[in-house]
Formats: sequence, C-alpha cells, structure tokens
Amino acid sequence: MTEVSKLDWRTLIKAAPETPPETITALDKYFEPFAQPALKMVNDKPDLGDQPCLKCDEPQTGLLASMFGKGGFTWGLAHGEGHCRNCHWPARAYHFIKHEDGSDLCTLRGVILQYHPDYVTERKTDAA
Repeated sequence: MTEVSKLDWRTLIKAAPETPPETITALDKYFEPFAQPALKMVNDKPDLGDQPCLKCDEPQTGLLASMFGKGGFTWGLAHGEGHCRNCHWPARAYHFIKHEDGSDLCTLRGVILQYHPDYVTERKTDAA
C-alpha cells in the first residue's frame, strides 16, 4: 500500500466563516480515522467519482464495479459500515456526525470513506 494521507474534511465540506469552533472540533474528531479519497473537481465542486480502494485499487463505486464484481463497496452488518468486495478493506458510507454533547450535527449518506491504515488492524488466522 502506498503512503495514504488522512482525510481533510474541508476538501469535502465547505465550512462557512462563521462556523462555531466547537463544530469544527466535532468534524475534525469525526473524520480523523478516514483516509483522504481521490477527488476530482466537477463544476468547481469535489466529486468522489469512481474512487479506488486504498489496498487493491479496484473502484469502490460505479456501474462496472457492480456489474462485473470487480471491487465495489459491500455493506457490512453494522449500519453504514462495509468493505471493499475485492480485498475487504473497511469503509463507511453513512455518517451520523454528532456534537460533543451527543446532539446531531449532520448526516452524510452514500459517501464512501475508507479507513486510514493507522486505524485498521488485520486479523491473522491461526494455522490449524
């Protein structure tokens, strides 16, 4: 796996100048465990497009991924969580972001963000 940057949420969400510091802190904390996705700019807005998996480089979204079984995001058991169909690298597609006091801040749905390698431990199976 090549060097992976941690996500700077400001590349996905534009915060207004008057955004309260506690909101900025909550967003920083929430997005900390995710890797920076490959972004294309479309009409001056960031587009996640057919982002490749961090581990196997197969696309995580798109028609070809779903039709031909190459890569693609597969839903897991926990709500909003899943992984790459090809290599099982973990990701989250539903994001329920809270303030420090537990109240709702915002929700992002359908935004596949893979976890940064610093936050992933791979299980080793014992040989029988």
